[in-house]
Amino acid sequence: MPPSNRKPGAQLPSPRRISNSLSGQIMWLPQRHRIPADIDPNVEEGAYNHPVIIMSRVPSSEGTVEIFMITSMGARGNAQAHTPDWNHWLKYVPIKPATHPTMPDTQLCFPNNCPPLAKNSYVNIRQCYFVHLEALRPYRQSGGDPVLGRASLRSLKEVSAFIDLYDPNTSKKLKEARRNDMVGSLPEVEGLVVGDKNAVQTVRHISLVGLLLLVLFAVAYLYLRVAENPP
Repeated sequence: MPPSNRKPGAQLPSPRRISNSLSGQIMWLPQRHRIPADIDPNVEEGAYNHPVIIMSRVPSSEGTVEIFMITSMGARGNAQAHTPDWNHWLKYVPIKPATHPTMPDTQLCFPNNCPPLAKNSYVNIRQCYFVHLEALRPYRQSGGDPVLGRASLRSLKEVSAFIDLYDPNTSKKLKEARRNDMVGSLPEVEGLVVGDKNAVQTVRHISLVGLLLLVLFAVAYLYLRVAENPP
């Protein structure tokens, strides 16, 4: 957690913008009960009360930005937390001074005049979340929020294949491609909230079970045909 002497129930300060661009700015997603219900991002319970990194250059017209979650792996470090699931490592990008066993050249850095985060941390690029900017709070109470250096921000966008839906400079073709990636694989599902990982996993699980049942029915049918007409 960021250093704070704030008393329980005290009003949180409003979010600050470091510059005209929000990209790369690290802020804090507070506890759920401290976020107004009408702008609650409705993410997993474990995601609240954690730092996040804003990926959008500007908010949407509704005030929404896209973020990645930041984790300290419980202060264990990436390799310790996920050994031997090396494939899982690829979804976590280290922020200096944290390191990564398979990404020695993808260590994200702050400018020299920016203090490091309170803990060794990693950006979780498995999923982007849509959050109202007003739901976020400053990472620090003074001294300004940490902001990634330009080269590190560019590297993070490349490794995560992030496409900014709210940046007017992003081409319409890229925006359409990303929107299709977000919803195109599940066009028949109504009421599915984009970014709801549990819902997506459930639908994929159901699809896999259905495919396996079809295979079993086909095998049973062939077996019965052979039994009825032996060679």
